[in-house]
Parts: sequence; structure tokens; C-alpha cells
Amino acid sequence: MNFWEHSASGAQRNPATGDDCHDFRSFLKRSLRLLWEQHPPSYQQMALALAGKRVLIEIDHEAIALRFADGTVYTEDPHGHFDVEARTSKAVILGLVDGQHTLMSTVLEDLFFLRGAMPELLAFHEGLTFYLQGAVRAPSFPGLLRRFRALEPSQTTPTTHTQVR
Repeated sequence: MNFWEHSASGAQRNPATGDDCHDFRSFLKRSLRLLWEQHPPSYQQMALALAGKRVLIEIDHEAIALRFADGTVYTEDPHGHFDVEARTSKAVILGLVDGQHTLMSTVLEDLFFLRGAMPELLAFHEGLTFYLQGAVRAPSFPGLLRRFRALEPSQTTPTTHTQVR
């Protein structure tokens, strides 16, 4: 079980392990690393639920691509075909983390854009659930979440619509 980031050249390298959290992309990379280190069962369940999938996550127009293969999460450039596309805002993400919303409620209220075939969307929901369950059990998440909350609020709003293909 491992967590890897692809560099622009395609070579694999371990992601930075510092507490750097200057944008959503760095927050997500660090949070996945912490999940892998501090709550492996949740990391493994998330990776298994999303095995073989490519997911694009865009928060306030900042995109990151995740690929799930062989029990590992890979970060990649956000180009190409994705099984699931998810777009929302930092405020909605924090509402999910704080338990103010469910993924379903944010989608129904047009606060969270999702696109993908129904089986992929269900796998995304399952994977996100495992991620959040692990996050609340990992001791370093509160500090990382505090740094994410302290980031400047976005001046943009997400595109809203839900598409199932």
C-alpha cells in the first residue's frame, strides 16, 4: 500500500510530507498521505471502492486528478477522461467535513456538481465516505483542517448541475 504523486515527467515520487497547506491541491495531497499513515483501513477501503477509476476534483476552479489502482491513490495532471467529475467550493467541503451537509443534500441543493455513470457515482460516494470516516479518526487531521480553514476564501462559486451519463 502506498501513496504516490506523478511528476510532470511521469516519474513517481513521494509527495511532500511537510505540513504545507497553501491551496486545496496541497491540502488533498497531504490529507491522503495522513490517511494512509494514520488510518490505513480507511485508506484501503477508499482505494478499493474507487479501484480502476479516474476522478477529477475541482474546488473553486482549482483542479486535481486522482487515479485509483492497485490499492494506491495517484495524483495526476487534471487532463483527459474521468470516470467522475466533482466540482464545488471550499465552503461546501467544510460543510461536509463539519457534518452540516451530506453529499446527497449538496447535490440536490445544486451546491455540488457531479458527472459520471451511476456505478461510478456510487463508488465515488462510497470512497468519499471512507475518506471522511478515516479523517475523523486520524490524529493529525484537525491541525491540517485548521490550516485549510485559514486559507483565503475563494472569490469564485462552483458551477452547479448534476449529470449522470
